Amino acid sequence: MLKEIIIAIQSYNEARQFIRENRLWKWILLPGLIYTLLFLTGMYFFIGSATSVIEYLTRVSHLSEWIQRLENSWVGFLFALAGMMLWLL
Repeated sequence: MLKEIIIAIQSYNEARQFIRENRLWKWILLPGLIYTLLFLTGMYFFIGSATSVIEYLTRVSHLSEWIQRLENSWVGFLFALAGMMLWLL
């Protein structure tokens, strides 16, 4: 296992040296920046749609009124936590 780790580190250094010698940074950085921008744009729109879906499900199932009627802070906390988990999915 240690041998494979050493080979991986040496290969990484050789690849980095090859990229630097042949000036290939632009072929790595430009697609990386484009993919980063696309990912962030997708996450922005996904967050908006996920929030709308969670609000819709809460409104249709009348969960907010039910939680308020219970007047239990633990139940409210658990549902808030579940909503955040759904939002993260």
